[in-house]
Amino acid sequence: MVNDNCLLIGRIAKTYGTDGEFLLKLDKQYSSDDFINEESVFVEIDGRLIPFFIEEISSRNDNSLIIKFDDIVSESRTNLILEKRVFVKYKKVRRERDGLDLFRELTGYEVIDNIHGKLGIIAELLEFNANPVFSIKSGKQEILIPANREFIESVDHKRKSILINSPKGLIDIYLNQ
Repeated sequence: MVNDNCLLIGRIAKTYGTDGEFLLKLDKQYSSDDFINEESVFVEIDGRLIPFFIEEISSRNDNSLIIKFDDIVSESRTNLILEKRVFVKYKKVRRERDGLDLFRELTGYEVIDNIHGKLGIIAELLEFNANPVFSIKSGKQEILIPANREFIESVDHKRKSILINSPKGLIDIYLNQ
């Protein structure tokens, strides 16, 4: 069972070289710099997250890492983790990443406003100079909401939803069109 406190970062793509290393292909919203200092990761095996301690880690390119685990010494253990999903503790990522990356992670989440209820799904994060904005798709309509922590009441990663308290009158502009 996947833990709500962990964040999916990618997948073990294949073995790399002949020294027991693996290629960890990161999901597109992440950069190898985000995880270069990790000491451990969790690999999903049979629906459970199993911790693996990292012996060596290096960046292959911007979206993949070369990783060697402490306890992978046999071919059977190697085959056990190939093509498996890889997670890190959510708090760890949150500390190391900037606010825009955290907002990007909310793409696909349902947005619920305190007053207007369900608004739609975050389609993308638009970056207008220093003012990031959530583009929310509601049917054929697009609603733009400032991506600002002040407006976010809570985030439910299990349900993939966020509760917001939007600026007064902003949602009315879109609903009255």
